[in-house]
Amino acid sequence: MIVVDSVLLFPMKGLLWLAGKINESVAQDTKDQITEVKNRLSEIYLLVETGQMSEEEFDKQESQLLEKLDELEGSSD
Repeated sequence: MIVVDSVLLFPMKGLLWLAGKINESVAQDTKDQITEVKNRLSEIYLLVETGQMSEEEFDKQESQLLEKLDELEGSSD
């Protein structure tokens, strides 16, 4: 009976494994995107502090990046 159960459940186990791998991939991609946004925020903070970026441009980019970061962090929960 155990062999029959294993054979019948094999397709379901395969689908669960695949779903797990997809979930891991999406989670890693989101984590990488969060890191990229944080790095860009650090860059623009440095640029505005050194006078290489105007306050107006900084405000615009910071707003966009923080909005993107909120979206990404919300989707990773």
